[in-house]
Amino acid sequence: MHLICDEQYPRREGETLIYTAEGYSAKEAARRMGCSIHNIESLRNSILNRMKARNMCHAVAEAFKLGHLKYIPVFILCFITGFSGMDERTRVRTGHRARVVTVWRAS
Repeated sequence: MHLICDEQYPRREGETLIYTAEGYSAKEAARRMGCSIHNIESLRNSILNRMKARNMCHAVAEAFKLGHLKYIPVFILCFITGFSGMDERTRVRTGHRARVVTVWRAS
């Protein structure tokens, strides 16, 4: 299963929300996104203000409840994107909505 975030959030905020939902620290998310920890903290504050959440746990729970974050099985992801290999990151267009999808290599 992999997380997707809908178009309501800017790309970087969506990625930050996905990494937070997957349990990554600010330092780990910054390393994966190629930015500074301060940038991640700023993005998290922006998410908190946007969602009027008390903390990031509350923001992630609200995002799932509102349908902004969803799990997608990998076989559907491969069908939608048309690839059989595992890429680090890909952008999926379905209809009028663009979604950021993070795909992890099997270890």
